[in-house]
Amino acid sequence: MAQPSFFLSARRPLLVVLTFIRNHSNNLKFADQDLFLPVASPTPDYLSFTPGHRVASSRTSIRRRWDEQDLPACGKLMSWPPCTKNRPSLNLKSVGTSLDRIEGNLQLTLDRRERILKESRDVILSCSRAIVFLHSGKTKEARVEIETAEKVLRELRKDGLGNLSRYLISPETEFVEASTVESIVLGKVIKDAQSLGVSDEAYLLGLLDTVGELKRLLLVSITEGRTKRTKEYFATIEELYAHLSPFAVFDNVVNGVRRKIDVARMITEDTRGILAEETRREALLSSIQSLQRDIQGRKNE
Repeated sequence: MAQPSFFLSARRPLLVVLTFIRNHSNNLKFADQDLFLPVASPTPDYLSFTPGHRVASSRTSIRRRWDEQDLPACGKLMSWPPCTKNRPSLNLKSVGTSLDRIEGNLQLTLDRRERILKESRDVILSCSRAIVFLHSGKTKEARVEIETAEKVLRELRKDGLGNLSRYLISPETEFVEASTVESIVLGKVIKDAQSLGVSDEAYLLGLLDTVGELKRLLLVSITEGRTKRTKEYFATIEELYAHLSPFAVFDNVVNGVRRKIDVARMITEDTRGILAEETRREALLSSIQSLQRDIQGRKNE
């Protein structure tokens, strides 16, 4: 059955391409995978195709493998990948040497980072135990824990150089907090950043965390009836907040400092309220006791 003229004209470009592929299949190169192409019919005037027919893999098939022996010469039709025969080769020896050195340095940095993260947890645990001992009045045990944390930190600072120094901020913050609480409990002068050997960021954040621990000490002193000690703790809280609150403007430099300052402010105001109630309660108790003495004196007369 003859095909309509418009049908033949519409399919003519495709027929030309497929005819070219059939006649020059030995010179064409394709990726190493089976092609799904229609199979030509023996009809001489036009080609009819069966879509979806899989071309068998054989010596005469158009399925080819990329290797240097089958690459067509430069400039031939449909040669791919582009020929690099006349392209000058690049000397990558120095690049490979640099990449090997960089890989070694990065691996060392990764190992140091893992070691810092692992041993930082030990420092934080030691400092936490020291603070618990200080609240319990066990100052000797607290001293042992603080010395242990200080020893580990001294070793970590050898690895925490350059970009890894930021991983030391958290353990150093806990160390500053424990050391400061110890100094306050023992009535000693609070150590500065240079004496503790910590970074500026860690020292600032550690002092802010100390405010919360001072509130706990103050509450304990209230329950024990140590009025003088309670007032000393509150005075320290107010002084710390007054000195640290201006550093809120450096929140973009010291991560989290503004939030800690806000927490310290709330703790200071809450502690002031607790202390005011305690003062009124003591005044009331004093008045009651004075009244009881007066009544007892009149009865004795």
